[in-house]
Amino acid sequence: MRNSLISDNLIQHQFTIQENCNKELELDMWDQIHFRLVKVQVQISFTQDNFIFYSLDGMVLRMQEIFLNIKSEQHSDKQKHHDQYNNIDQIKYLHWEGEFGQNNRKSGKWKANWSGPGYKEVGGYYEDGLKQGLWNQFTKNYWNQAEICENGEYFNDEKIGVWKYNYKNNIIGGGLYNKQGQKQGKWIELSDGFFNFSQVTYYGEYRNGKKVGKWDILFRDQRSNRYQKIGGGLYDIGIKNGMWIELSDRFQIYSKVTYHGRYKNGRKIDKWDIHFNYEGEQKIGGGLYEEVQGDSIKIGNWIELGDLFLSTHQVAHNGEYQNGKKMGRWDIIFRDQRSNIYQKIGGGLYDTGVKIGMWIEINNGYHYYSRVTYHGRYKNGIKVGRWYIQALEQQVKNKIFHGGLYDEVDEGSIKIGRWIEYSDGFNLYSQVTYDGEYKNGKKVGKWDIFYTKQGNETQELIGGGMYSYQGLRNGKWIEINDKFQDYSQVIHNGEYQNGKKIGRWDILFRQNRRETQQLIGGGLYNEQGQRNGEWRELNDEFFNYSQVIYNGEYKNGQKIGRWDIFVKEEDRKTYQLIGGGLYEEVQRGSFKAGQWIELDDEFEFNQQFTQKGEYQNGNKVGTWVKMDIKEEKL
Repeated sequence: MRNSLISDNLIQHQFTIQENCNKELELDMWDQIHFRLVKVQVQISFTQDNFIFYSLDGMVLRMQEIFLNIKSEQHSDKQKHHDQYNNIDQIKYLHWEGEFGQNNRKSGKWKANWSGPGYKEVGGYYEDGLKQGLWNQFTKNYWNQAEICENGEYFNDEKIGVWKYNYKNNIIGGGLYNKQGQKQGKWIELSDGFFNFSQVTYYGEYRNGKKVGKWDILFRDQRSNRYQKIGGGLYDIGIKNGMWIELSDRFQIYSKVTYHGRYKNGRKIDKWDIHFNYEGEQKIGGGLYEEVQGDSIKIGNWIELGDLFLSTHQVAHNGEYQNGKKMGRWDIIFRDQRSNIYQKIGGGLYDTGVKIGMWIEINNGYHYYSRVTYHGRYKNGIKVGRWYIQALEQQVKNKIFHGGLYDEVDEGSIKIGRWIEYSDGFNLYSQVTYDGEYKNGKKVGKWDIFYTKQGNETQELIGGGMYSYQGLRNGKWIEINDKFQDYSQVIHNGEYQNGKKIGRWDILFRQNRRETQQLIGGGLYNEQGQRNGEWRELNDEFFNYSQVIYNGEYKNGQKIGRWDIFVKEEDRKTYQLIGGGLYEEVQRGSFKAGQWIELDDEFEFNQQFTQKGEYQNGNKVGTWVKMDIKEEKL
């Protein structure tokens, strides 16, 4: 017997990347700036001594060793080992442990540990590589805002009997599998994108694994704690028929987008309308489907929504389909919710669904205070030549041209040479740019971070550091906080080694441009890139008027012992203790235990509420009481 096929090896490792043995994986990541899930490209590299490492923007998220029985196993065989991950959190926190028996098949007890915030352990048994008996397992899209487990019984790797979905210690769905492993009878299913702010479930009936009859789509708004029916329609033995109301893939509290139209034998036909519900439902787009040789395709004029459509980011695309392909001129339009007026902000030409010629595109977070556009040329669907990045003149007063060059390669195009880029959260109050060089599509050498405060014309160098030839951060770095802005000027200062943070990292803050930076937090990273020892951390929403910090201890990346929560308002000189509690250690992690006082979900500088209650094994139990910190003294 030997241990798991892919095991963690987080020692400082000097690796040599194999030629032609690298790839990218598109995964979900939580965007703290725009309050939504976004797709990011994670770089996966394979080393000559059988390691895989995953990195994002030069920072290593995880390194694993591959144990191989056959020395001659090829690169393509190794690459199968990364397919267990569906989001960034899984790369960071998901660890499998178990043994292999004969013929290299899983055998005996296997368990999965989630070593992130809210430690959990699940698992079950294998016999000759097949799951058998009772299992409790993470759902395929499990992450820190979708902590959902499913539990039930396996027979020869097929689910049988009753299976249940468990979310925040409550059963929220499930149903029955028959002896053939098919869903049967009434079911409550979860949407693939289910998470805290998108609690969408589907309710209906299965017959021998096929959906039949009426299915309802329900949404629970966590703020009101109420379920409401928001869509649904009819199935005829697994095939949609008749009128349906469906949800967008990115449906959530701030993006209640639905599609209204008719199905015929599982295909969309005739007119489909797009609705958006924000302070009242309204039709905002749509178009026609036509039946063609047993299929349906889009035809004529369409108004489609941007991928990241939100109440504050109302971007749409307007143009024509011919034979199911975008053709001719397509315009990008933006609606300012305050004036309720649409305006053209970009666009370009399509030729049979492929972008060609000059285009003006927008950043994913385009809104009233972040009007960033990209100007350049497409050739057969790929970006070529010089592309310029700019924002509205009232937002950026300096005249520096931003952007850089794309070079054509076999698989498309890559960035080369010097680039000046905007931060993902660039807006009127967070004018941050990055200046450095790309080589073969990777950042290399020195990169500088510049900041311009609203109303100023000059840039200030506030950070930066070096990238290695492999595109990994190395040496001394000064980074900005994810939500850096005029009223939250927070930076992190420390050292990288092969993409991992090591040693002392300080957190610095200043309340305006004239003040010097003050040390307000930080701590140590060990040789494995894990936080260790005493730490002071900042709340995600830290800014001038609500300065919340957490003080406690880490052990190999896990919080342990007593953690306290402090707050300081702008006009105060000292921090006030407002909450905290204990973390209890387990084998590979820790969880909250006992009495806790923690921030309310809607904690803000003008409504500073906390919640007081008890945790058992990381789960809230009993009654929790809401308190106003102005009335409570610890």
